[in-house]
Amino acid sequence: STYRLGARIYSKRVGALGSLILATAYGFFLANNDVRMDALLTGAIIFSVWQLVIFMDEKKYAALLLSALGLAMGFATKGLIGVAMPAIASFFYVAQRGDWKDLRDPRWLLLLFAFSLFVAPVFYCFYVQFDLHPEKIIRGTTGNSGIAFLLFGQSLQRYGGSGWGSSGNGDPFFYLHTLLWAFLPWSLLVFIAIWQAIKNHVRSKFTYGLRNPLFIPATILIMLILLSGSHFKLPHYLDILFPFLALCTAGFIVSTKSKWKKKIAVIQYVTSSIVIILALILNFWSFPLSQPHTLLVSILLMMLLMFFIVFHRKQYLTITLISTALLYYNLNFNFFPKLLQLQAGNVLAAEIRNERIPEDQVRYLEGYETSNSFDFHVGKIIPGISIPFLKQSNKPWTIYTGPSGYEALASEGIRFQVLQSAVSLKVSVIDLSILDPAKRKNEPRHYLLRVN
Repeated sequence: STYRLGARIYSKRVGALGSLILATAYGFFLANNDVRMDALLTGAIIFSVWQLVIFMDEKKYAALLLSALGLAMGFATKGLIGVAMPAIASFFYVAQRGDWKDLRDPRWLLLLFAFSLFVAPVFYCFYVQFDLHPEKIIRGTTGNSGIAFLLFGQSLQRYGGSGWGSSGNGDPFFYLHTLLWAFLPWSLLVFIAIWQAIKNHVRSKFTYGLRNPLFIPATILIMLILLSGSHFKLPHYLDILFPFLALCTAGFIVSTKSKWKKKIAVIQYVTSSIVIILALILNFWSFPLSQPHTLLVSILLMMLLMFFIVFHRKQYLTITLISTALLYYNLNFNFFPKLLQLQAGNVLAAEIRNERIPEDQVRYLEGYETSNSFDFHVGKIIPGISIPFLKQSNKPWTIYTGPSGYEALASEGIRFQVLQSAVSLKVSVIDLSILDPAKRKNEPRHYLLRVN
């Protein structure tokens, strides 16, 4: 969808480069590893905008129905934002064309009808689950309406922070500095691209032409302002902007004049150097390469990178892509797999599977350490068991617990055997205690114990 939209409003070259920029942006890469609803929402939004642009240009009924489907998918994924962002983009596209009679086209009623038809199963599902069961307790409240949540709660509660918390509330520039890492290796370039696009449009009194479309940077700016005003901010909320950021950056690179070519090259050389340093730190110091295939591929990528630096240094885009490939390959096949071994639940769940321990014998020690990843990899919600019950039981039990639970069992005189132990770290927050191999050795361990 990003390629097709870029090819339509800029050129095929911009569409292709925009697709590459999107695919290599770190936040997009991360969205394929740490999967959130925003990854699905991003696809639905850019698909909707592409189809809406086709409809406004060519008045094709197929595009109208497909845009309704895309809007319904976005709405079903995360509420009003899945409709609001394509609507904002469409408004600016109409403004750019200056053809306001498009907004009075009666065929928009057909889109509304098709959209309503496509989202009807979702409303029915939420109605059955929640409106028909007001006794359900959700975040400590009863009488919750699934219909109202779909229409208003999903987006407005997040925006106001009610019921979701206040993450990032005090930082109006949260999404600007998040972009610096989330859009690597293009993050420096994207700020310049947005600024240049706005400056050119202002200079031309907003008659800059369809080949340098206003609606892309305008949509980015409006969405950044709206997102920054939210009382609940998380980095992956930026995902929905990535296709637009990618196209804006690609349009700037392709259409830029000669005086900017050298500046862009220098910016990307610096960014590529940062990416390579990150790859070396994470995969040679923090988690050294140990698998022959990862080492071989890394050496080949490094050789290819050196070849272009020495013989084709003007190919800064290729150098950027190769350095990014080096980082992402090692993150996928070395860093993340080893990082997840520091999440004790993964390792101890593997022990359950390997030793074929019956799941009905597995318990947490009540009142002590638990693990969501252990539940996930075992494949069920593990119940708890109390120390008094263990003392009276004649059955053997396999207990998951941490340092506190271990000490409690020992102090109560309960005999047990350690089947397996593993370092337990919160791997979703990367800090020096995780990256430094020396510090990891001193971190607390969780245990899988056999109590007879």
